[in-house]
Amino acid sequence: MEYNLKVTNPTVDGTTGHHTIEVVVIDDGGGEGVPEKYGIDLPSLDGRFGGDIEKWREWVGQEMLAKHLRRQQVKGEIAKWHGQKFAIPSEPADSTENA
Repeated sequence: MEYNLKVTNPTVDGTTGHHTIEVVVIDDGGGEGVPEKYGIDLPSLDGRFGGDIEKWREWVGQEMLAKHLRRQQVKGEIAKWHGQKFAIPSEPADSTENA
């Protein structure tokens, strides 16, 4: 499957100069992932990407693709639960994040 990064809302904050893009992963089957917003300021662009905005966009794409693939994997696992019953443990699950 081929994946692409679609930029839906590029903006620049008029006060801070912070550049943001809203992006979503799309696949060649027409599926779309979850949109997210990424931003970068000029000092970070210069420091992390040598001032190359294309490298930053490529990094955003790699981050988004990793998240998209993980979400698809979890979605597939959750779909298997449909109609099943699961015992509830007496002790809460050990987690550092809220569900």
